[in-house]
Amino acid sequence: MAESEPDLLSVCAQLSFSEAERWNNLCRERGLPAGFLFDDQQILAVEALYGKTIGENHPLYRDYRQAMRQRDEDRALTILRSIVRLNPDDPTARSELNRLSEKFLRDALTRVVTLFQEGQRPEAIELMDRMERFGAQHLSEDSRWENARQLRILYLREKAEEQILQLLQEATLAHQQELWEKCANAIGRIRNLERDHQVKLKAHTLSELERHEKWAGQLAAEAEAEASARATVENLLQEWQTLQKDPPRGTSLAVIISRHNQWLQRAENVSARLPENLIREVQDHRNLVRRKLSRRFAFFITQGVVALSIITGIALYGYNQYQLRLKARAELIEVQKLADSWETLSAVAKLEQIKSAPRLIPMEQAMVEEIKKLKQQLEEQRAAEIKLQAEATYLADRQKEGIDASNFAEITQRTTAYIEALAQLNF
Repeated sequence: MAESEPDLLSVCAQLSFSEAERWNNLCRERGLPAGFLFDDQQILAVEALYGKTIGENHPLYRDYRQAMRQRDEDRALTILRSIVRLNPDDPTARSELNRLSEKFLRDALTRVVTLFQEGQRPEAIELMDRMERFGAQHLSEDSRWENARQLRILYLREKAEEQILQLLQEATLAHQQELWEKCANAIGRIRNLERDHQVKLKAHTLSELERHEKWAGQLAAEAEAEASARATVENLLQEWQTLQKDPPRGTSLAVIISRHNQWLQRAENVSARLPENLIREVQDHRNLVRRKLSRRFAFFITQGVVALSIITGIALYGYNQYQLRLKARAELIEVQKLADSWETLSAVAKLEQIKSAPRLIPMEQAMVEEIKKLKQQLEEQRAAEIKLQAEATYLADRQKEGIDASNFAEITQRTTAYIEALAQLNF
């Protein structure tokens, strides 16, 4: 039906016929198989899934016209309600439905009053139920309807009282036979009738009911406790089998110990029902897991201490190297200052001291390059100093020998060059 869209109501119209109910009764009397009678509400619910409206040529309209010709207003009203539900845009059908509904409810209410007066209370109540299914809300202001409802309440209460007495006899018999389940079932039905129909029980009836209820309730509680204990024992045995197996990979030992503790805690109340020495076995198994966890914990602690020591050593080593690099950098700056102030010999000695200092790791490449540059600078400065010292010695010797016309020009030229060289070197 989900794959296609059958004309469900047409099919049901072909399968149904006016004597269907009689035919089903005959089949049941003869012991023959018989299908269920068509339920209009269920058929309409299935048909409504497809959401199709119907026209005047639909079988429902045909059945409605036939019912009206036969003056079967009850059947016509049922069909008309289906038509309005499937075709809500038909004003004629809705108007006719309202008319027939009012007529049905009016005639039915008169019939209900008559039935109550004639003492046919079951038939009156059945008709009232049918009226309420059609919708009898607007009858609430009619005093006849309210009186009928009160009569129905009284009748149902009387029937409930009769049923309560019968059920109380069943409960008494079950109590005598010590069938607490049957007794509890009867008591439950009595309490439902008492609540639903607001029945006020007599004192002796209530006393007897409470006596049976107390007895059945006590046995029910004991049976429930017994069943709970058996279920607990069964669950504990199954769980113990699981605990004995190797845990799944990645399961924490602490979780396994927690499961053991929970098992032992649950086993306290049912220890007498468990096999002998089972609790001791579980405790020993838990202690074994605890020792394993302790060894693993000690291993992790040792590993952690070792790792922390290594990390601390690396950190201290790195800090020391950092301090050494800072010290070397400061010494290089000092050498650079000595070189800039032309204290060449002191700078060379300081530089050699830096190069010969003991180191655990090789010097950084940048520092090596900087030392090379400083060394080259100092060598150039040293060469310049030697050259200037030689020139100064030569000029001093010429001055001692005396300056005459033959060497005046040369000495003047070399003196000027010497002064210019000193000026370039920032002396």
